[in-house]
Amino acid sequence: MDVGGDVVGLSRHITDHVLQRGARRSSLCCAVDLLLNAGGPAAIGTTRCPICGRTITVRIGDGAVELVSPSGAVVSAQETTGRDGHREICCEGSTILDSEDCLRMWQRSHAGILSVVEPLEEYARRCCDPGFRRGDPVPPASP
Repeated sequence: MDVGGDVVGLSRHITDHVLQRGARRSSLCCAVDLLLNAGGPAAIGTTRCPICGRTITVRIGDGAVELVSPSGAVVSAQETTGRDGHREICCEGSTILDSEDCLRMWQRSHAGILSVVEPLEEYARRCCDPGFRRGDPVPPASP
């Protein structure tokens, strides 16, 4: 497993979120980190739906997502605005789910977390914006 390089969200521990670029295999801290790496060279990313455990695969690179399997995968992302005005994502409240059914179950178990929900391909396009980046943990919204 890779422990260095120019990978966004690199984890020091083995996780279910894996980015493969050529022979380099890197564990990432969260599923959405796969999309934050779409601006770099071509790669294959895999993660598991936190609800049903199904494998989700994305092929990314050059600012685009070229393949998503399963095709109905969605992102639920907790976003905030950093002190410098950049949009940031909080991994603790964000994930990729394999279907709308799993999304509904995720939302029920994560009530109180304000999230952006979009099809994976659309959210990946926004992740390639230079003003978007990984942020620090964000506390849940107050009721």
